[in-house]
Amino acid sequence: MGQKLFRTALCAVGGGCGGAVVPRWFGVLPELGVECVCLFWAIPPSRQGVTDLDALCAAGKRWLAELAALGAQGELVLKRGNPGPWLTALASIVEVDLVVTGPPATRQGSSRTITHLLEHLSKPLLLLPGGEGPAGPDLLARPLVDSDGTPEARALIESWTAGSAERSFVRPGGRTARERVHQALRACVETDATILVLPGRARAMVPHLLRSTAVPLLVAPPHPLPTAASRRAGPTPGG
Repeated sequence: MGQKLFRTALCAVGGGCGGAVVPRWFGVLPELGVECVCLFWAIPPSRQGVTDLDALCAAGKRWLAELAALGAQGELVLKRGNPGPWLTALASIVEVDLVVTGPPATRQGSSRTITHLLEHLSKPLLLLPGGEGPAGPDLLARPLVDSDGTPEARALIESWTAGSAERSFVRPGGRTARERVHQALRACVETDATILVLPGRARAMVPHLLRSTAVPLLVAPPHPLPTAASRRAGPTPGG
């Protein structure tokens, strides 16, 4: 890969899947240019006492040591409350370049945390899949699937992969968002892609992808909060 994309990352390691999934992908962070990592663990607000705090801190120290071995500085942040609002707030406060989460606890096409992030997060979001086995060393070294098909998406992909010896991307056709999702999923299987690029209409498409695929999703460019004018205009056609 040519340029380095993200210098700092906020990684959600708490919850049902994050602690088991996100650390498996630590090795990709240096490839993306990440030098500083903030590990975030949300403690459910309903819990009166945290009996496993020692185990949680031990896991955090182990993860920080793994990051240090990869050349990345890290810190562990514990907060009580729902993860979505905390991730959104911390991403702004810490001024990170990328937010990383594991898959939802259940793949039923909905996730309160992911939905919140897609609605409010103003940073790129990397959603990592579950599953077993080692993670790929470089998310952008394999084919990229562009499910949007816009000139902006093509320009984004070309900038991400600038200087790569084997740059390639797949842009499925389809007139509707649903058709593009199905074609994108098929392209992922056929090309052994490891990342889906969703520059537009991500909120409408991600639920289908959560049910259907086990590849990483990078939702970018950032999704800013909608303006009053855009809220009055309603949803984007085809989204």
